[in-house]
Amino acid sequence: MKNMLKVMIDTNIFISGLFFSGKPRKVLIQALDDKICLILPEAVVHETERVISKKFSDSKQLPKAMTLFYTIISKSEVIEREKYREMVSVALNDLSIRDVKDAPILACALFYSPDCFITGDKDFDPLKGKVKFNILSVSDYLSG
Repeated sequence: MKNMLKVMIDTNIFISGLFFSGKPRKVLIQALDDKICLILPEAVVHETERVISKKFSDSKQLPKAMTLFYTIISKSEVIEREKYREMVSVALNDLSIRDVKDAPILACALFYSPDCFITGDKDFDPLKGKVKFNILSVSDYLSG
């Protein structure tokens, strides 16, 4: 994908963008419009599927959200778990990510080194400046 900004998102951003019309949706639209290359760790794809089936199965927006989900997946670069599995120990031990569930997401970002990682999870804040990629909130990303 030609010199496009490589943007990785976490599950919360993905879910919010699928089901609500706020700022996270704008990031997904940028991916749909080929303005960015969206990077999705396989862990985020699977967690998003789990959250949707658990919390949004009765949502009237489910059919539209699922269509958007599969379209986004088809236009994104999904990084297989196997590629970043070895970086999980770096995320846990060297960078001391607080929440163990965030370790695979951080591991993928460490492996891939996107231009930026968009997250609403404050557990990533202490890592700003310690990694080779920018960690941004959706607002900071959209205003930059």
